[in-house]
Amino acid sequence: MKISSISKYVGILAISALTFGCGDDKSNEAQPAQPPKISRLSPASGKTGILVLAEGENLAPFDSIRLGKVRISTLASNSTSFSFNVPANAVTSKVYVYKGSMIDSSQTFTVLPSKDELDVEDVQNVMISEFTATWCGPCGQWGKPTISEVAEKYGKRSVKVSFNSSSQSDILFVQDAAAFADYVSIDGYPTQAVNLKRVVQVFPASLTQIKQKIYDISDVEAAKSPDAVVGLTFVEDSPGSYTIRTRTRFINNMPNGIYNVGVFIIQDGIIEAQNGNSASFEHTGVLRRVALNEDGSKTTWGTQIANTNVRADAKFERTFTVQAPTTTGKLAWVKANMKAVAVIYKMNASGSRPESVINCNMVNAK
Repeated sequence: MKISSISKYVGILAISALTFGCGDDKSNEAQPAQPPKISRLSPASGKTGILVLAEGENLAPFDSIRLGKVRISTLASNSTSFSFNVPANAVTSKVYVYKGSMIDSSQTFTVLPSKDELDVEDVQNVMISEFTATWCGPCGQWGKPTISEVAEKYGKRSVKVSFNSSSQSDILFVQDAAAFADYVSIDGYPTQAVNLKRVVQVFPASLTQIKQKIYDISDVEAAKSPDAVVGLTFVEDSPGSYTIRTRTRFINNMPNGIYNVGVFIIQDGIIEAQNGNSASFEHTGVLRRVALNEDGSKTTWGTQIANTNVRADAKFERTFTVQAPTTTGKLAWVKANMKAVAVIYKMNASGSRPESVINCNMVNAK
């Protein structure tokens, strides 16, 4: 081979090498990040807590996602979607996807108002009570069946309470029940009361007469236009430890006086022998305990909410607590069977005893 040919060949190789090393092959170069884009929220509106699916492009990985100013914890995410529950403190806002220096805020989620469980309708409820004992034959024969029959008439507007107040020898006795019995001034078992007004029984009286008297008093109480209502929640914070929140709302202007709200706990589904009925009788609405006031004290009639004239639409919130006993077996607290009862009382001048029951309400534990 001639020298000139060799030189020409080396030159071609050199040029080829330069071309190979400096060409436009970009396989090892980082690709520029693409901006995130939400194209759809499903649903685009709802109450806090609702599950929302966001769909779009280039969504993951991201630095953070926010609904307005509220940071969102996603449940699942990939480049084309993510899901989240609307936080409790969220308001109607755009959904922001933060990805480096790029932000997308093309979609808005509308937060719908949630119903406040403490705000209730203007309804007059009626508390129908029995003062009873497991050893009492007439209580099982006609007392308990009668009070259950009356409560059924009013359905959700009735609060049925069974006060086992006779003595500590009664397996369902609680000291708190004795305090209610003392207030009603019962003189035997069974005794019925409507809004803690004793149903006077003139003996001898037929069962028909007794039932009619209970109905007559209950009808009058249930027909009243409510002066105030009370809403409540009953939540188990930790095993056996409960918090009850109440909101009392006055509907009408009320005269100068002392007004209290009190809370107690009742239980359904207790299977225990009942004299005059059966050895496997199901006891319902059994008083188990009066709840503690906010300061940790316990009084039968709860805590004061007003000591003056009360204007219409005035609202008073209080918090109560209760700890379930460590009892096991048939007397153990079963959350599914537990209910909290809140009662608004008009108190006497000294605030020591109620003059009347203004209204009441009841909710299940959750």
